[in-house]
Amino acid sequence: MYMVQKTISLFTALLLFSVVGFSQILLERTSLLENQIEMLIPTGFSQLSKEMIAIKYPTDTPNWAITDKNAKVNLTYTYTQLFMDDNSIPGYSDELLTKIRTNLKNIEYIDDGILLQDGKNIGYIKFISQAKNEKIFNYFFYISLNNRLLLFNFTCTNKWRDKWEVKAEEIANSIRAITLN
Repeated sequence: MYMVQKTISLFTALLLFSVVGFSQILLERTSLLENQIEMLIPTGFSQLSKEMIAIKYPTDTPNWAITDKNAKVNLTYTYTQLFMDDNSIPGYSDELLTKIRTNLKNIEYIDDGILLQDGKNIGYIKFISQAKNEKIFNYFFYISLNNRLLLFNFTCTNKWRDKWEVKAEEIANSIRAITLN
């Protein structure tokens, strides 16, 4: 009887580990900014209301934000008034990284660079910052849209970085500006 219980317990633990540990993150294509942008976003995320955005992001309020059910994984965008043509994106990376290092103390730099999709530059910066009591993985990515900077920010707790970093890269690589005729 003891062996049967032990076997059932072991089987249950393995099943739970495989469901939780290997659950696949699915992405779905969506349109944003009045159909000017298409990109992949995580399924099951919900959009935050303007009131919730103002509460969650009191200093740098994004135009749009989605989050998972636990509010631990977030994707936002801010469509700025900053002039930015496609050729300015590579140079902007250094400027943004300097701003990040100035405004956020004790960041752990990971990587930055330029992705090229459909002839358009997509800049990115990855780093870890410190929140109140946990480290946060940040993946900024940005493009020029109508000669203005469109800045995305993907964040999750650092303990979930292994699970989400590849998906964040896939999201960044999926951005497509839609030409309106």
